[in-house]
Amino acid sequence: MKHKKIEWEDNYSVGNVELDRQHQHILQLINEIVELLNQTEPSKEVMSRLMRLYEVAQQHFYFEEIYLSRSDYSDLKSQQKSHSAYTDHVLQLMSDGVSNAENRNALISFLLEWWNNHILIDDVKFKPYFKQNEVMRLPIGYRQQEQLKLDDEIDE
Repeated sequence: MKHKKIEWEDNYSVGNVELDRQHQHILQLINEIVELLNQTEPSKEVMSRLMRLYEVAQQHFYFEEIYLSRSDYSDLKSQQKSHSAYTDHVLQLMSDGVSNAENRNALISFLLEWWNNHILIDDVKFKPYFKQNEVMRLPIGYRQQEQLKLDDEIDE
């Protein structure tokens, strides 16, 4: 079964420009992985993209948790547990590989369910909270680090 690409919609916004940008990047990576997995014979690129998603998500979780902490978000512990469960599950899926249809379907299902349940339900809960508190500042050097990573990706 072929899965459709998920397009970014305004209602996905969590009320913070930087976190929205990060979510858009995560969604782009999910779409790339799903597209690769929709192929009859998924390429080796799937594992590379999945590793990149893992890295991007780790960095995103770090910054999201900083933002939530600075905002005294009351459900921070739940977010941290969810983030930890996500990273553990992605590592398990990476170790399972994508050589058979069952593993590919499990990976697609997990990524799409995580997007629909975590991002669109759990993360959207703090949308009004961010708008109320307006605290979001990035750590010094963050943008430069991101640009260097993008430059490296382009060079590869």
